[in-house]
Amino acid sequence: MFVDDFRKEFYDNLVGKRVLLMVHHDVDALCAIRILLHLLEADNIQYSLVSIRNKEEFVKTFNAHQQSASNIVLINFGATFDVYDEIDCSEDKCIYIIDNHRPVDVHNVYRPEVKLVMRAETCKNIPLYEDLFRDSDEEDEGDERRYSLEMLEKRKERRVWKERRLRLLFEYTQFSYFGHSVAFQMFELAWKMSKDNFELLWLAIIGVCDLRVNDKIDEHMYEESLRSLKSHLTRLTHAQNSAGNNSIDIVFDKDLQLVLYRHWSLFESFRHTLLCSSRFKVWNVKGYKRMLEFFAEIGIPLVQCKQKFFAMDLEFRKNSQQWIDELAEKYSLIGIVSNSFVGSRGFRHRYNANDIALGVKAILESPNKEKSSGEKFLEALDSLSPKKISILHHGIEAAKIQYEAIWKQVHATLEMKSIVNAGPFLYVILHESAPDAKLFSFAGCLLTLARFLLHSHVASSRSRRVANLPLILITPDLCSTEFALAAGIPPVAEQSPNNLLGKALLQAAQRLKCPMEPDFYDGCVVRFPVEEKLHLIDALVSLLS
Repeated sequence: MFVDDFRKEFYDNLVGKRVLLMVHHDVDALCAIRILLHLLEADNIQYSLVSIRNKEEFVKTFNAHQQSASNIVLINFGATFDVYDEIDCSEDKCIYIIDNHRPVDVHNVYRPEVKLVMRAETCKNIPLYEDLFRDSDEEDEGDERRYSLEMLEKRKERRVWKERRLRLLFEYTQFSYFGHSVAFQMFELAWKMSKDNFELLWLAIIGVCDLRVNDKIDEHMYEESLRSLKSHLTRLTHAQNSAGNNSIDIVFDKDLQLVLYRHWSLFESFRHTLLCSSRFKVWNVKGYKRMLEFFAEIGIPLVQCKQKFFAMDLEFRKNSQQWIDELAEKYSLIGIVSNSFVGSRGFRHRYNANDIALGVKAILESPNKEKSSGEKFLEALDSLSPKKISILHHGIEAAKIQYEAIWKQVHATLEMKSIVNAGPFLYVILHESAPDAKLFSFAGCLLTLARFLLHSHVASSRSRRVANLPLILITPDLCSTEFALAAGIPPVAEQSPNNLLGKALLQAAQRLKCPMEPDFYDGCVVRFPVEEKLHLIDALVSLLS
């Protein structure tokens, strides 16, 4: 059931009790847990913190820790499946779910033991209770009444009700999508408790930006969040003017929407930004030359463009944003300059919130097998601390490696013409021998690669129809060689982030009687036995035709 008052119905119930915090591996979840930990520690509330990657880990961890806490908080997972169906939970336990994944499982919506700490209005078209659940009719009342007209009417009514129930559930669950940032929700809780500050606001900003840079929310929801965050920034700025210095200064202003450009060169950042890469078609000679012409026209020498941004001459560094913005329309780079939050720690460290989200995600998705997933989680959590800037810098360098690998893979895929048109969708199968296959075994990097591949293919194709086709990307799961990962993304022409391909993949697997598990990171990423990949493609063609 939904929680209306986050403080009274959620936080106040944690006071004086030990809490088990189970947190998913994504940036928004990390920002949310840092805010929640700030509140718990301020009120001396004891807690245990565990990172969770999948359903198997959730069940195992719950069974191991459930005796130590009566309140269990799930952060950024748990909403999309029936939690109580997976675990053996006693009646004295209360499970709180703080999650941006949608749609919410209907059992969680109507089960009183599960508290959904989220805005109900972000959950679309939830079926009514009476349309989903009803008491079983007594039908075994003797042979005389079994075939009476009344009983036949009841059976017909029940059959119609079941058919309608299945239709409603299908319509409700066919699209996966995302609600508001969980970090932003936790910040609003801190605000209502008068415990908010600039550091917590910065975490909320990073959480929102993580959703946007990974195409999880649309422009409307992003702009709505930006307006709220900006109002909080204004309020805190006025309140803090007389309170002294802050460890971080946050400004909301126009900024270049180029990947990691403050930590890279303009040349590399342009080449690895999706908008610029697809507009210039930098994977071929003609497109590469067009990008060089753009730099020449804005008046920045190529030598300066290839230097680290902070090492450029002051004139070029100071005016690059204005010059690029002036030519954006001519080169179809609409949106290359837009409003963003930028944080500064002293004179040396200046970050766009988008870049922090990418850096922290790269730490979580490190292919380093010497570190466990739990160690990567704690390292990523530390990277959000103002005292651990060096860890964040390592993450930003790792993010650059990710984008370089993505660009190389896009270039190789287009050169080899490996994108196959299956009719109702496009698909690509990456092989284990791919140079950077280890990086694409993580859902976040895999989805970024899929978006680059689809946009690049549409930009280079002569057919207008491909803009209306989704893409399925299949890659080996190097964490377990017996399995593969499949990611599905909507067409370029589709403006809504709602995604039906996760549901389609699950239905295709059911036809094949093939085991398949959705990824906690995004419902459009699934894990399945590697030997079934060609059968899965055939089943999808049949399903979507």
